[in-house]
Amino acid sequence: MTQGRRENERGAIAVFMMLILTVIMGFAAMGFDLSYVRLARFEMKNATDAAAHAAMNVLRATTDKTQTTDATNAAIGVAGQNTVLGNAVTLTTSDVKFGIWDYDASTFTAGPPPSNAVQITGRKSDPSAAAGTVNTTFGRTLGTLSANVQQVSTAAFRARSMMFEMDITGSFLTNSCAIDDAIAADLSFLTAMYNAGSPKDKIGMDVFVGSASNFTPLQNLPSNYNNAGVGIYPDWQGDGLSALTTAHTRGLGVCTKAGALPTGNYTCGVNTQWPNQANLKAGIPMPTCWAADSHYSPPTSTTTVYGGTNIGAGIASGIATLTATAKTYEVRSIVVFTDGGPLCCEAAGGGAICPQAGPCCADVTAPGGCTDHGTGACTCSQAVYDYGTQEADLAKAAGIDVYILEFGNQANWIAYANTLPRGRGFALNTADKTLLAAQLQKIANAIPVALVK
Repeated sequence: MTQGRRENERGAIAVFMMLILTVIMGFAAMGFDLSYVRLARFEMKNATDAAAHAAMNVLRATTDKTQTTDATNAAIGVAGQNTVLGNAVTLTTSDVKFGIWDYDASTFTAGPPPSNAVQITGRKSDPSAAAGTVNTTFGRTLGTLSANVQQVSTAAFRARSMMFEMDITGSFLTNSCAIDDAIAADLSFLTAMYNAGSPKDKIGMDVFVGSASNFTPLQNLPSNYNNAGVGIYPDWQGDGLSALTTAHTRGLGVCTKAGALPTGNYTCGVNTQWPNQANLKAGIPMPTCWAADSHYSPPTSTTTVYGGTNIGAGIASGIATLTATAKTYEVRSIVVFTDGGPLCCEAAGGGAICPQAGPCCADVTAPGGCTDHGTGACTCSQAVYDYGTQEADLAKAAGIDVYILEFGNQANWIAYANTLPRGRGFALNTADKTLLAAQLQKIANAIPVALVK
């Protein structure tokens, strides 16, 4: 009797152990497949992230943002270089959708180009499994034949808020009417920004000489670009009349419409005018040449000193606008377009670089040092030099990128300009006025790309 009971107990234990072992093996199989599927999803996400980033990088380099074929091919190619569980990821054109990413709502809406975003759906890798799945291994014993590994990635151009700081000193007129090419380059830059197709991009323009004044406010670019002759583009373009005529009332002006190089007194400000206009447009006055900014004070002298090229004033104006109105998710940038260095002049009409017999402009970056006629212009020039550096540093501290385009071949001014870029910004230079537009295009197309989902 005792022996029989023991044999029955052994039989029960054996059955119980078999049941336990089955459960343990089931959990082991489930754990293995869970890890297997998790790895597959991770690898698929890496592939779609890479494909989305590649597509937007190619689109960024594409001049016509409505053309997405190259960007689509880039996404497909990059995805194919990635594997999921050893199998290459396969995208079709239907897996690549371009559209608009709304940063405020964090939503993607597919639509016709121009686009500011792409959405990649990774579905296929395992040739023996249905799209969006991988076959399981041990899970088959429990009736689970496959697992979903489909992944979606979205990349977008970062929304940009940009203040364009335009130097309008008289040298842009006297230097073979380079102001004409500068304005054309500005318009080309604006169009490139517009063609980028980002619905959230904003842009504004300040102009500066010895001080800075706002010309067009920071505003949404797509909705304010040009509406029947009203908008940012028409304002920047102006009325097309020569700035040498009193008829010119809108825009930065041009000087070659009359077919001759300008002559006369190229001064600036509401009273003295640059050269024949008090306003950039109705209600927007020209900036004054001399301004007692907080970074320096007029010297005690019988001769008034006039602020010449004050890059710091332009940067400071851009910082004030961007920190007051830009959103935290935006890339905030300042673009400085100048043809000079940190000058202070002894006459409102400017002059050659000191020393010379008559009134001149002091330049602290000049080879051999700065000289003036005892007016304090050199002290002013040093203050303007330091102010530019200080404001560039403040821009960086505020998370604002600074780009510089220096027009001309003055080595000391180029060297100074090269010290001012901050953040993602960079310095560009050309002495060829016909290349100004191409240089500004490089800045317009420097669009940061972000994986947003």
